[in-house]
Amino acid sequence: MADIFTVEKSQLRRLMTLCRHLQPKTGTPISQLMTKGKASRRTIYRDFLSLKDFGIKVDLCQGGYYIRQSTAKCKQMFSDNLRKSLDKMIAGCM
Repeated sequence: MADIFTVEKSQLRRLMTLCRHLQPKTGTPISQLMTKGKASRRTIYRDFLSLKDFGIKVDLCQGGYYIRQSTAKCKQMFSDNLRKSLDKMIAGCM
């Protein structure tokens, strides 16, 4: 599982942008994701791996890429990961 403390603010913002634009079951083309995320193709693919680390699987269909989770579910998964990371960090200090 990804450690949210290693994710930079700009990357977290981009991951949330991807979550918003990956919603349609029809798929979103990689070129559109690159434009919306203001990132290269390679960066978008790395972001897909980061999303996977957070438990958000990116799927491919004929029209492009999509995720099954809602934006709200994505936010919840990021929050849960942050809470677990904080709990782990606090436990290590005691």
